[in-house]
Amino acid sequence: MRKDHIEKIKNGDTQTFYMSYAWRKKRLEILDRDNNECQRCKEEGKFSPADTVHHIKELKDYPELGLTDSNLICLCHNCHNEIHGRFEGKKPKIDIPERW
Repeated sequence: MRKDHIEKIKNGDTQTFYMSYAWRKKRLEILDRDNNECQRCKEEGKFSPADTVHHIKELKDYPELGLTDSNLICLCHNCHNEIHGRFEGKKPKIDIPERW
C-alpha cells in the first residue's frame, strides 16, 4: 500500500483509500475469490450475495493490512452492519414497562 494512503488513514481520511484504484481492484478480486457470497452466512449454512468487502482487522487500526487478502472477507450488507453494531435505520427495541 502507498505510504501516503497509510498516513491519510492514520489521520482519519479513509475516503482516499476507498476511492483508490488499488482498493477497487482488490475489492473485485476478493468478491471473485469468495464467489460473491457472504462468508458469514455461508458458515451458517445460508446463502446471501455479498456486496461488501470487510476488513477483519479494521482499516483505521491496521492501515498496513488494507490490501492484504487474509484480512479481507466478503459479507452481505446485514452481516456487515451487525459486525459493526449498526441498526440499518431501525432503532433498537427498548423494553419500557407501562406506568398505569
